[in-house]
Amino acid sequence: SYACPWAHRTLVARALFGLEEAIAVTAVDPVMDEVGWRLGDGHMMDVYRRHLPGYAGRATVPLLVDERAGAAVSNESADI
Repeated sequence: SYACPWAHRTLVARALFGLEEAIAVTAVDPVMDEVGWRLGDGHMMDVYRRHLPGYAGRATVPLLVDERAGAAVSNESADI
């Protein structure tokens, strides 16, 4: 979300390190609803459940996903 300061700092780092071509970005809607961050027709929680089966925590942003491996890598902005 461009509205999230933690997600924003990962976008800044992505640009500073020249990783725009290597790391794609999908932005969630800037408003949360009762389920959490909206993402198109679904929610960020759908992404968490797809990449982290059994996940029961909050679906936060940012989330770094390895699409080739089909796995979530990290949701900690300091690590990303």
